[in-house]
Amino acid sequence: MTPPEVLLGVLTCIRLFVCVAAGDGAEGFEMWFTTNKEEMENKPIYFDNALPKWIRGTIIRNGPGQYEMGNRKFVNALDGYGKLSSWTFIGNGSAYFSTKFIKSKTYTKSATEDDIAPFLTFDVVDPPFNEVQKTESVLNQLDNMNVNVYKLLDEGKPVFTALSDTWKFYEFDQSLTTLRAVKAPFPEKEPGGNVGFINTMSCAHPVLEYGTSDTYFNFYSSLSLIPGVKHRLTLVRIKSVNDRQIVAQWETEKVAYMHSFSVTPNYVIFFVSPYYVNMEDLLIHGSVVDGMDWLSNDNTTVNIVNTKTGQIHNIDIANVMALHHINAFEFPDGRIAVDVAGHSNPFFSNAFKMSTIHNATARASIEYTTLVRRYIFDLTRNSYSEHKFQDYDRYHCASKLEVPTINENYRSKSYCFVYGTVFNYDGKDFGHIPLVKKDLCGKKRDKALYIPNHYPSEAWFISSPPEVTTSEDDGYLVSVFLEGTTKKSYIALIDPKNMTITHKAMLPTVVPFNFHGRFFQDIV
Repeated sequence: MTPPEVLLGVLTCIRLFVCVAAGDGAEGFEMWFTTNKEEMENKPIYFDNALPKWIRGTIIRNGPGQYEMGNRKFVNALDGYGKLSSWTFIGNGSAYFSTKFIKSKTYTKSATEDDIAPFLTFDVVDPPFNEVQKTESVLNQLDNMNVNVYKLLDEGKPVFTALSDTWKFYEFDQSLTTLRAVKAPFPEKEPGGNVGFINTMSCAHPVLEYGTSDTYFNFYSSLSLIPGVKHRLTLVRIKSVNDRQIVAQWETEKVAYMHSFSVTPNYVIFFVSPYYVNMEDLLIHGSVVDGMDWLSNDNTTVNIVNTKTGQIHNIDIANVMALHHINAFEFPDGRIAVDVAGHSNPFFSNAFKMSTIHNATARASIEYTTLVRRYIFDLTRNSYSEHKFQDYDRYHCASKLEVPTINENYRSKSYCFVYGTVFNYDGKDFGHIPLVKKDLCGKKRDKALYIPNHYPSEAWFISSPPEVTTSEDDGYLVSVFLEGTTKKSYIALIDPKNMTITHKAMLPTVVPFNFHGRFFQDIV
């Protein structure tokens, strides 16, 4: 007979093995992409350690919160109805949580009819729209603002805005109550200058103009409807909701999708990847993803616009899909460094299909080719060089980060650190997601935080007060996690120096996967 102590040891080993195997999976990952209709306002949340009292302001995040309506559902998570979540820190150690849907026209009409209303979507819906509904959806355009949040001035007062990659946006107040839809006028070089063009595409990542506190750059794309007339791209300076000025405008052969761009003290830099609008296919299918062409053999064109003169430099580089720009700055000799999270293709168009997200085998097969790259442009020689980075974190994956964030005090300046999440870091499951810190200054200070079965959102860096700040990584990263085993969400403050959680508060409801957000200092 087997001695009891040996049997006990074997059973213990088995239990440990099962625990490790289960803990290293992606349990509960599907919950991250499941509808949560709960709405609430100013619910107290409690951290396990006392909050620094200098953290005073509100984090607001935006993302999909509902993936179906009635008997119809979205086939792609990117189309979920926009839902805002906020965490308010009032400066005395207390914090409050709120979450509400953006009451967009597409959301309210869909809720009234208990069906997904025919508005333009990124992907198709199931059951699909009929031909009349497809046409109606294209005419109604994209109305679901589920990507990002910003603060703009409106008649001298700050307003919160929810936006996507369109010119239109929604205003909401501090309680997350939707106020109104806004489609600001398109600035024109001359009266009637936009006649004959479809102007809808813009960018969910406006970038602050260097040296200002509330003036942003953004752009809009113009699709020409006139035979023989080229399409256009227009760089705009946004001083307020309605005060928008053209900085530069130029013609393009095709209209490309761009989700972000970079700004330096003197330039705005666009990576025009060969991911082009195919209007005929868009009209036929009634969805964005089916109305785009990816030309993998074409170069990416970089437009570098001098914001002082409007002069435009064009440099072709090897094909890259720069979904998210990280930061850019100028060297003393005038060269320009641009850091991006570059892809070999627009992987995101298929990676977030619900059929993939909710299937562990399919998730493991997602092609994920993100790589942090630095491009250095020399305008005097009309040349560029490309630089890649080695990894030194324990998972050897920090250079594969996405949804990048930096210390915003270093925006448009020379810097060292970028933070982000890495999907499928080990190639085994899209839900294996470390939160990482990448050192771009070559000092091997990469760090990573990985908790099996926990799923972190894009982080935001809250910098320490100036009087106690001595280094770029002084402050806290803030991220929202879904704990897959318990199917509960929590918010965490993370020490960026060693990537460890220092403060944690459970939330009163699950916060679904979300895209982007910001911290608004002193707004409580």
